[in-house]
Amino acid sequence: MYYIMKKTIIFIIIAAFFICSCLALAANEESGGDCGENKYDGYLVFLSDDIKTASLAELSSDGELTHVADNIYKTDDRELAELMLICGQAEHVEPDYYATLCDTDGGETVYYGWSYEAVEADYAEAFGLDGTGVRIAVIDSGLELNNPDLKNANICAGYDYINETTEMSDDVFHGTKVTQMICADKNDLGITGVARGVQIVPLRCFSKSKSPRVSDLVRIIDDAVNVYHCDVLNMSWTFDANTEALFQATKKAYDAGAVLVAAAGNVSSTAPQGRILYPAAYDHVISVSSVNKNLSYVYSSQHNSHVTVCGPGEGVTFIMADGTSLISSGTSFAAPCVSGEAAILLQLAPDMDNATVMKLFKERAVDLGAKDYDIYYGYGFANIRALLDSSWVDLKPADEGYIASAWILNEDGGYITSASYDDAGRLTGTSLYKTYNPREYVKFTIVPKSGDARETFFFFDRDMHPLAEKCDFFFDAES
Repeated sequence: MYYIMKKTIIFIIIAAFFICSCLALAANEESGGDCGENKYDGYLVFLSDDIKTASLAELSSDGELTHVADNIYKTDDRELAELMLICGQAEHVEPDYYATLCDTDGGETVYYGWSYEAVEADYAEAFGLDGTGVRIAVIDSGLELNNPDLKNANICAGYDYINETTEMSDDVFHGTKVTQMICADKNDLGITGVARGVQIVPLRCFSKSKSPRVSDLVRIIDDAVNVYHCDVLNMSWTFDANTEALFQATKKAYDAGAVLVAAAGNVSSTAPQGRILYPAAYDHVISVSSVNKNLSYVYSSQHNSHVTVCGPGEGVTFIMADGTSLISSGTSFAAPCVSGEAAILLQLAPDMDNATVMKLFKERAVDLGAKDYDIYYGYGFANIRALLDSSWVDLKPADEGYIASAWILNEDGGYITSASYDDAGRLTGTSLYKTYNPREYVKFTIVPKSGDARETFFFFDRDMHPLAEKCDFFFDAES
């Protein structure tokens, strides 16, 4: 009797666990709204450390599990995924969702070539800053290699993940438009790219008939960093659902040093807090909403507390391969403007880390809307002149003291001086650093003396006129 009761109890526990697992998976499938309609293809299984090597080999050889990345595998068999979860062979299971592009035809008003002027890209060009030497992965629908507005673009060998070939095409024209926002030629055709010296790596995963799944994009994001060695990843697409696989893939790319820029999305609403779309909503990704030529918020643009900055994305004129023009709008096109600006920053300061790039966008964006941060404009409009400003300095701890990184950006260069103070505000020393040429990026070491609590930097032109407000850095008490 005891044996029968024990088996009954175990069966009930297993059955309950199975039902809970099914309900959890079903809830995950049904989360979100109509962006991409939450369509999915199979399931992503995150293996636990407890799975036996022999079991994994058998499942893989039978084709029931295919490897995606690290401990992530894919299966089309929902029952298998749920069973692995119940038996402790899997830690997590989630649907393999499809991504959605972030553009619309037309717009509120048609503007011609306004994005280049709005972000003041000519300010950077005056100092020879156009993104030269920086690689941007355009993870999108490919590229029209014969496009007349990209004749002088520096297009690197990319990959077509749909057809598994290096041959490149674009039957959607979305990736081509994104690329034009970054590096379209300066001519009398459509728009002018904000960073025409960058190297573009087209990674094709969208077509008229196919959209990438999370599992596809996990591979592509990894390739963008480790195979194609891209510095900036432009992601003008979204998922309605937050998935662990996408989070891990983007976080891994970020940890490897890449700057990640994503469209905030076009599925707006009148709700106080708009929909949350991914990967834009991740903290390690620069999320970009859209504004029009008047720098006013565009209703179709997504708004939420994850928006970092806004960029030009309304009523933009693009040139197709046959020379005809097409008007499009969307956060898809605001994002690549920011990607181009990030490339300019990395050209000026090649060793700048991605955390500092994001910090500069937040601190130097042109404030719009409500004072300081708001959910429509984020920290403000990403303007190249404001981003570069006339001077900048940053301190990071080193083995001995601090490493200071700095630039002065004006026609004649200038000087950087610093003053040291103790915790009572008494001056303990001063330093004058060498003359800096226009557009020069330099690094030097600051070693605080015992008792120093603060280092204040001052920026001057060659006639010792102040170039910017002073900049204070406070040392740790142990320094």
